Amino acid sequence: MIITITGKPCSGKGTTSKLLCQKYNFEYIGTGNMFREEAKKHGYNDILAFQKSEDWKDVEKTIDGNIEKIG
Repeated sequence: MIITITGKPCSGKGTTSKLLCQKYNFEYIGTGNMFREEAKKHGYNDILAFQKSEDWKDVEKTIDGNIEKIG
């Protein structure tokens, strides 16, 4: 079973996901940390500033592809 939770930044997606994973013994895969790591690689400390950059679209496609492979 795959459950996807989406929403705006800081809306509680990660917290909700982790709670569900604990309760039902699911595996948690969070893209937030993946994006934060990519932001740092590209020299950004702020994920929101990174989202507005030119690098964002390429990174977003890469992470989406990685998640698709996992699913």
